[in-house]
Amino acid sequence: MLKKITKKIVYVLMAFVLFTGLASDIFGLTTNGKIWAWGWNGAGLCNVPTPNSGFIAISAGAYHSLGLKSDGTIVAWGLNQAGQCDVPTPNSGFIAISAGYAHSLGLKSDGTVVAWGANWYGQCNVPTPNSGFIAISAGSAHSLGLKSDGTVVAWGDNVNGKCNVPTPNSGFIAISAGYGHSLGLKSDGTIVAWGDNGNGQCNVPTPNSGFIAISAGSAHSLGLKSDGTIVAWGNNWSGQCNVPTPNSGFIAISAGFAYSLGLKSDGTIVAWGDNSYGQCNVPAPNSGFIAISAGVFHSLALKDQVVKASIDIDPNTLNLKSKGGWITAYIELPTGYHVADIDITTVELNGKVKAELKPTSIGDYDNDGILDLMMKFERDQVAAFLAGQSGNVELKIAGNVGSNSFEGSAIISVIK
Repeated sequence: MLKKITKKIVYVLMAFVLFTGLASDIFGLTTNGKIWAWGWNGAGLCNVPTPNSGFIAISAGAYHSLGLKSDGTIVAWGLNQAGQCDVPTPNSGFIAISAGYAHSLGLKSDGTVVAWGANWYGQCNVPTPNSGFIAISAGSAHSLGLKSDGTVVAWGDNVNGKCNVPTPNSGFIAISAGYGHSLGLKSDGTIVAWGDNGNGQCNVPTPNSGFIAISAGSAHSLGLKSDGTIVAWGNNWSGQCNVPTPNSGFIAISAGFAYSLGLKSDGTIVAWGDNSYGQCNVPAPNSGFIAISAGVFHSLALKDQVVKASIDIDPNTLNLKSKGGWITAYIELPTGYHVADIDITTVELNGKVKAELKPTSIGDYDNDGILDLMMKFERDQVAAFLAGQSGNVELKIAGNVGSNSFEGSAIISVIK
């Protein structure tokens, strides 16, 4: 099957998601992410190695996948015929990743780029000086690097001029390498496109303004506007440019071989285009996602293993001199999670006071149409660890829900 698909697409693109303007926020969202993978699983490219935890970034290549851990190490899996999964030593200090057709890129915290895997066209020969890089993107057989001074460096296969960065080569804030073309985003919100334009993938629609993110696919392109809408252009043979309605609320994009992914601000993923291998069938629950990456026939997404809960505390004013009674917490979980799945034996307040196992109950206590779990904490124990504090104090509630953990907090007023 792999040989058949390889013949069909020859050198197809990976599609690494580049979050411009959103990158620092995305990377700051979690230090304990779990990867979800779906679509074609030849060569095990959807079999995320264990432990599937601690990830902060993802990149889906043609037939391999990369995950970046919070400790700066890279995990690679899938097809390894060209060594694209053999992360060079020392495997440490990485801050960004990008998977191409059969090569991989890693960005180190010192601004250097490490490249490994297929080097048929010099796509792993990082130009000198190898320093000052702040972003990377691996295409089919070429590579792009963004420098801290806003210039783009391109190397590898240069058929159709995809490595010929247009002048002026300055003011770039994001990059994305496709199969035969390249995209660059300028600080003024405009997109520059160069390379193969046989399907109009370099013809950025007007108005070319207000863009905050870009992603280059095999023969199509995506741009994310500051208003949360997606603009798509280029080859549309599988509907990969037909953004589903409502076209709003998007915060990230990723263009695959002949399909597209969009991440909404509510943590849901929208997928459209070619679905021959289920690459558009987002696993349930479709919620809580914080990053996406579209490959050729498989998709990756990242979820924070810590579910963000909404917490209400009663009473919201605590007099430390009063005795007896309870502190009551109302726990509400986001869409896709159910308070009935909370393991009540794990629930703690500020890591110091365990919740009472009885009484507990489930109901819509705040009348918002979402069920809450009501749990109680012994008032004297809470007052004891708050001794000496006064004014506004944050109380944190945490525990386990299914295979994840949850946490949330509320502010109460403390009177000595």
